[in-house]
Amino acid sequence: SGIVTGLIISGPALGLGLALAGAGAAIVKKQGSLAGDLARDIGQMAVNSYDLLCEFEQEKELIKKTKKYFKDHKILDRFAEFVKTAYTFIKRVEKRHQLVQKSIRVVR
Repeated sequence: SGIVTGLIISGPALGLGLALAGAGAAIVKKQGSLAGDLARDIGQMAVNSYDLLCEFEQEKELIKKTKKYFKDHKILDRFAEFVKTAYTFIKRVEKRHQLVQKSIRVVR
């Protein structure tokens, strides 16, 4: 579910990027050239993939379900607590062992 949601969320950005790259290359390359045809095909593939993912998302409502799951299980709150705990731990280790200062001395 996470992989599919990631693809759905990143899909539009990736699709847009591929489409723009394809369009740019297609404009520069003439019709019938291998590079131009390939660029146009990649752009069309990106558009088709985006359309397919949109249909799939509408049918399965994965984004809505994922948001609800995150809210119900307090995923973001738990992640924020993890980051805060990790930061505190790293800061304590750094203060105790002065790793940054030791690393600087080694590099010099």
